[in-house]
Formats: sequence, structure tokens, C-alpha cells
Amino acid sequence: MIQRYKNRYVLVESSLPLANTDGHAVQDIMGLITAEVGNVGFLEASPRIVHWPSDSTFILRVNRGHEREIILALSFIKSIGGKGHGFYTIKTSGTIRSLLDFCQKSYA
Repeated sequence: MIQRYKNRYVLVESSLPLANTDGHAVQDIMGLITAEVGNVGFLEASPRIVHWPSDSTFILRVNRGHEREIILALSFIKSIGGKGHGFYTIKTSGTIRSLLDFCQKSYA
């Protein structure tokens, strides 16, 4: 039997540019999300950064039903590596394609 996972995609904008080639920024973000929601909540939500439309925006994939927890956790993150950051949720969607189309229309 094939199990299909239903995901939600969240477009998040950072107040400061994050280097998408730097693996430390991704690890720091995921570590801070884990600190906010806990290990069990992190494993249930299974957030992953799947695309970087620009240096300050990224698309986060989350299991359906847990997107509000992750959005709330992102709102509590105020600094990464000693620098002040703010994360703002721009849009949430069921498909990554709609978010990419939104990015092309809005940020072009």
C-alpha cells in the first residue's frame, strides 16, 4: 500500500538576507524551530526548506495540520547567530507551484 503524505507549503520572508548556500543558516533555523515546538512536535510537523526564491525568502514544507505550530514557532525566533531576525509568513498553500507563481508576480 502506498501512503501519500499531504503537505502544506509556507512562504516565509526574513527581515535580513540569509545565504542559501550556507548550511549553517538552515541548521540554525531548524534548531530554533525544534527548541520552540519540542522534539516530538518537530518530528510530527517534519518541516523542511524546499526552495529559496531569493536570499531573504524561502518555502517551507510542513505536514498538513501542523503549519500553524511552525508559523507560531517562526514568529518567536528573534535572532540567529547573534543578529536580530524577524520571520514573516507571506502565504500558505497546498502546492509549491502556486507559491512560486506568487513569488514571480510579487517579487519580479
